[in-house]
Formats: sequence, C-alpha cells, structure tokens
Amino acid sequence: MKKVHSILFALLLAVPATAHAQTQEDEAEGPAPSPEDDKRVVSSTLDVGVRTTYVRDAGFDPYSTNDALVQGTVGATRTLKVRCPFALAIGGRWDFGGATGTARGSETNLSVHRLLVPIEGRFHLGGRDGYVFVRLAPGALHLSGTVKDGSLGTPLSASGWTPALDASVGYAWLVGPRSHPERHRVRFWLFPELGYAWSGSKAMPMTPSVGADDPRQYGTLQMPDLAMRGPFFRIGAGLSL
Repeated sequence: MKKVHSILFALLLAVPATAHAQTQEDEAEGPAPSPEDDKRVVSSTLDVGVRTTYVRDAGFDPYSTNDALVQGTVGATRTLKVRCPFALAIGGRWDFGGATGTARGSETNLSVHRLLVPIEGRFHLGGRDGYVFVRLAPGALHLSGTVKDGSLGTPLSASGWTPALDASVGYAWLVGPRSHPERHRVRFWLFPELGYAWSGSKAMPMTPSVGADDPRQYGTLQMPDLAMRGPFFRIGAGLSL
C-alpha cells in the first residue's frame, strides 16, 4: 500500500510540473494568429497563366480552324475585406492572344485583348490552405482582324472595342509554404478556373491600310459580325504578397 501511495504522490507532483512545462512551451510559440495576421487570407496576388475560350459564334469561323481561342493571361488582386471564412477582393486582368485561319482563300488573323476588373468572393476552407472563389469581371474587349489579299498588295483590316463580361468559379490551391500562417508573406498558388465569357457583337468591315493620297479606289470587305462568347478554362500560377 505504501508503494501505491508513493506512486500516486509522484504522479500528483508530476501533473503540475507537466502543465507548467506545456504552458512555457505554448508561451514560447506565441498565440494563434488572428485572421488579420494570417498571410494565407489577407494578401495581394499576382498570377500568370493560359486561358482557352471556346467561341461558338459563326463570326469567329473565318479566323480559326476550330472554336478554340488560346490566350496568355496576367492578373493581380487585392483583398479588401476579410470576415473569416469569407473574403472580398478586387483586381485587374489582361488576356491577350489570337487566331489564324483562311477566308475566301486568303489568310486571316485575329488579335484579341480582354481587359477586365474582376470582383472576387472567396470562401476559405478549413486550415485555409486553399479557397474557393467566384468571380464577376466586367471590362472591354479589343478586336483587330486582318485579311491578306494578294491581289491588292496590302492587307485589309478592321478593329475596335466592345464591352465584355466574365463569370467564373475556381479554386486557389496553396502549393506552399503551408506552415506558420503568420509568416511567409510570399506563398505560391495554383488557380484553376472555369467560366463563361460574354462580349458585345462587333462589326468587322475590312478596309485596306493606305495613305490618303493613294489615287486607287478600294471597296470594303464585309466580314461577319463577331461576338467572342463561350465557355472558358484558365489555369494560372502565382504568388501572394
């Protein structure tokens, strides 16, 4: 019995000592970071990637052998409001690229620049090592098309602006580093995204690029009106600052 009492007494002495040691360890590590200190949540992001839009409009057919428009993409966002697990961000995006095809036996080229202001709602998952985002991005689209007509000796061209709008949903996956959320301001992410792109319809009357003093008379090649609308997929890689 005395042996049992000795063991119990030793255990009672050990519990406060263990608790004290654990308290010292917790104090050394510091308190858990607040949402405002968590660099996985409050951040600016920069990203680059590739976007593919499947344009179903018949006006796109003279400029492409398929319905796919492949573009490079550059974007930046800034988080405005955080109320965990939700956040609101706004930014800017530039998608650029083009397509090549044939029309009436002549080579055609189309250049497409999409300038957008994405407004982004985020839902941070448990642990905040990634978040789901929903984007609505109004903006403008610049189209520049050319037809190389060998008989004229000069290309025909048309260009102009039209309103644009993207609606999409995606996931931001934190590649790393994942530890110490209050540290590592620079973190690396992947951004897969799926959505639908809309644009206004743009008339494309092709005229030659000649000087005002050229005495020759040229007509206008009326190409079909073009609306860059359809589903798109974007994959981006970037970092948070």
